[in-house]
Amino acid sequence: VRTRSFQFGLPISLNSNLVSVQNEQQNNDFGQTVFGFGMGLYTAVSIPEKLSVSIEGVPSYGFSNSSGGLFGGSKKGLVARARINLLNLFPNRSLSFGYDYKISSYDIDNDEFNYDLTNHNITLGISF
Repeated sequence: VRTRSFQFGLPISLNSNLVSVQNEQQNNDFGQTVFGFGMGLYTAVSIPEKLSVSIEGVPSYGFSNSSGGLFGGSKKGLVARARINLLNLFPNRSLSFGYDYKISSYDIDNDEFNYDLTNHNITLGISF
């Protein structure tokens, strides 16, 4: 759905990841691959030539396999983004604020390789 001041959508995600960990003190390398999919929501509201705000969230689920053995498991995740754009704040210049959040939770058959990752990212941008 798209109009001049409103947008709404259902983003679909196909993703793959590779995580590789190496320990310099021990000869114990570990690698993990993931193939996953997700579907979420996207919405944006704007006041033309003044302001735009967008929010997106995509939960995902995938299969994970480790190179440290012949076992596998699952990966659950969430990617969320928010943006505020102050349009034409200065003559022909815009200011953008953003926040990204990402969480990944791995559930492997062998509990030794279960872990959670959380990522926060703040952005500030000026258009020229």
